[in-house]
Amino acid sequence: MEDCKFNPNYFTETIRILKAEIIVAVREDSDEVIKSMTEMNNRLEKIESKIGELSSISDEIIKKL
Repeated sequence: MEDCKFNPNYFTETIRILKAEIIVAVREDSDEVIKSMTEMNNRLEKIESKIGELSSISDEIIKKL
């Protein structure tokens, strides 16, 4: 059953890379890009939170199986 466990590592690594790209874009571009990238960063942080929740739920489901 352990192989069915939700693995958040793929998602968190992807989000980490996207956040790094946002930082680079914000440093280099206009106010409009900064605003857009800031909004994207906020969305990514919400996704990270949901991934953590999914991981916890997955662990609980596996324990009950």
